[in-house]
Amino acid sequence: MTRLRGETGSAVVTAIIVMTAMVSVGLASYAFVDTQTKVSAHERTRESTFNYGEGVLNAEAYVASVYWPGSAAPGLPDCSYNGSAVTATNPVDTTKCPTAASLSAAFTSNDYSAGVTWTSKVRDNVGSDACQYGTAGNACGYYYSDAAVNQATVAHYDANGDGMVWVRSRTTVGASSRTQVALVQVQKQTLAMPHAVLTANSVTSNYSPKLKVNPGTSNVLLRCPAALAGNPAGCVSTKRSDQIPKGSLKSTNSAPALSLADLQKLRERAKSTPNSWFLTCPTSPPPGPLVFIESGNCTQASLPPTSQSNPGLYVLVDGTLNISGSGDYWGLIYLVNASNRTGNVFDSNGLHKWHGAINVDGLGNVNLGTSSNTSLVFDDNVYNGLYAYVNAGIVRPSYREIRSSSP
Repeated sequence: MTRLRGETGSAVVTAIIVMTAMVSVGLASYAFVDTQTKVSAHERTRESTFNYGEGVLNAEAYVASVYWPGSAAPGLPDCSYNGSAVTATNPVDTTKCPTAASLSAAFTSNDYSAGVTWTSKVRDNVGSDACQYGTAGNACGYYYSDAAVNQATVAHYDANGDGMVWVRSRTTVGASSRTQVALVQVQKQTLAMPHAVLTANSVTSNYSPKLKVNPGTSNVLLRCPAALAGNPAGCVSTKRSDQIPKGSLKSTNSAPALSLADLQKLRERAKSTPNSWFLTCPTSPPPGPLVFIESGNCTQASLPPTSQSNPGLYVLVDGTLNISGSGDYWGLIYLVNASNRTGNVFDSNGLHKWHGAINVDGLGNVNLGTSSNTSLVFDDNVYNGLYAYVNAGIVRPSYREIRSSSP
């Protein structure tokens, strides 16, 4: 009975109870902290994925600004990065994709050690709205719909001509994926050139008395020695004196119609538009708003098909252009004559009705017409196609993240 009444050892029981409570609280705290750590890590990975995806989107927007997908198929490729290499489709050209090495160098967090993959795409802003810019009558869309835009059948270039395309990126870091889109708009810079129906060192037409040059509101600008001495009519040799109105004959200096800087901008536009830039004379220039040829003595039956509503721009940096055959051409013909050739730099030998303007720099002569029905009529609208692409960038209100499981 003495042992039962004793309290010896009761402190051990109390200590066990207290320790049990402390361990329970500790385990609960550990479980809470562990959960929060995992949530924090997940959120950090999601944030890292978002940042990387924004980098891919900005890189694709930059590619679009350098190689603006103007008005011809196939446009810019779909690009994919599988963690080791970039691949491209439509067309297969990885030089027009975001650079994986640059992105990896910009994003160095440990979160990316789990592995990074991404895709980037360019699509026209299809829709049913009237286009805000560009060609009247075309349809555009200014709110992104993944179901409508993220389709292989949608043009990879600015098909509706409003100067805008969608860029889309989808980036996966570990198990986290995020998709972002933005509308990219390019600015068009008008290039300055004298608006004259005909500019050359001299002009000849000794074959037909019916050849007509109608300058409209413009002039015929000439730079031969007679013109510089105050007698531009001395630069003209025609069958009859009334074939070119004397009142339109004006003198001009020897400066090129376009500066070297503006010519380079036009070259960059041509290189960014498929089937527009050529190292030498193409056998048959394809239809399109711009044909830019570096050099060659080009002999063709006709120039690419054009119309009053869709005029062309034909540029030859160095060489001659001899046109035979027959047909109408609406557009601006600019022969830079970089090597300062003399003689006939532009020679029209067939039955042609030229609508627009012809400009030959340097000492080159323009020879017009062997047919009585050949004519050159000024159309100031052809200068609307004399522009370069500059300063393409994201339209900020358009940038957003979307929910999508599609690549």
